[in-house]
Amino acid sequence: MILKIASLAVATSFLLVAPSSFAQGTPEAKVKTSVQDEVENLKPYIEVYDAKGKLVKEYSDEEIQELMVQAEQFNKVHEAAEAPVNSPYVHIFDENNHLIDSSVEGAVQKQKSVLDDFQAQRLTYNYGTTSIINNIWVKGGNYFPNPTTITINPRSKFEGLNIKVQKDTSSTPAGNVKIGGFIGGVAVPLSNLYQYAGNYKIQLVNANTNGATIYLNAGTVYYN
Repeated sequence: MILKIASLAVATSFLLVAPSSFAQGTPEAKVKTSVQDEVENLKPYIEVYDAKGKLVKEYSDEEIQELMVQAEQFNKVHEAAEAPVNSPYVHIFDENNHLIDSSVEGAVQKQKSVLDDFQAQRLTYNYGTTSIINNIWVKGGNYFPNPTTITINPRSKFEGLNIKVQKDTSSTPAGNVKIGGFIGGVAVPLSNLYQYAGNYKIQLVNANTNGATIYLNAGTVYYN
């Protein structure tokens, strides 16, 4: 059981003004700006690789758009658990980060109603906001039976993120999907990364060539 308590806080901001010479005119600054421009102009893409690293599928623009629409529907699970802005609240979650009690009236029932709409994918795990410098394991490396989808909700556009699935009987990934260029969320299919049913853990690997940290909002793993 996870207990999350939020209360009102007062924050004070300070404005720091630095000489412009520190940020302008250096080769490093120009390179950084160039890389940032390339990332900002990057179109959304999804590439699927097999266990040997061979590219086996590239999603079309139409397929990607459908997955972004699907993510909007899936993200209603998180929206249902949101508390009123600037109001104290207490949320209590189960092991899958589903609400089981809340001081916010109707929050538990609202999330349950959204989950009930996904009859075909009832088993879910909600992961929280995170930052990826190198890599992380979803749910600390716990295994999911036959994972089908993971929603990725970037806080800002990134160049590349590798999503790897690894079977409990293997020491290497069964497959890998690489995504990038997204501003909004996307529901990334996982079931096409492996051939055999079983328990798989999910790793998120930073694939930004410029080394920039990836920041993600909360998302969901669907499995059955």
